[in-house]
Amino acid sequence: MPRFDATDCLQTMEQEKVTHAVYVPTMLNMLVNHPAAGDFDLSSIKYIVYGASRGGTGAVSNAIAAAAVSSVISPCNSSPS
Repeated sequence: MPRFDATDCLQTMEQEKVTHAVYVPTMLNMLVNHPAAGDFDLSSIKYIVYGASRGGTGAVSNAIAAAAVSSVISPCNSSPS
C-alpha cells in the first residue's frame, strides 16, 4: 500500500485475516470512524498497537468495541505529558 487508505486497509485486514496491527492514532481514528467500518469482518484482529503520538481515549474505546479486539496497546500512554 503506497499510502494509507482506510478503505483499502479495512479490505486487506478482512481478506488477509490480520490478527495484529500497528497504527498511529490518526489511522486508528480513520478506521474506526470509516462509514463502512461495520461492513468488514475484522473478527480476526486480536491486538492493535498504536503509537507515535497520544491517542484519544475515545478512539481506543471505539477500536476495542468495533473490532472486539483483546488489547489495544500504546507505549505513549506511559510517557510524561
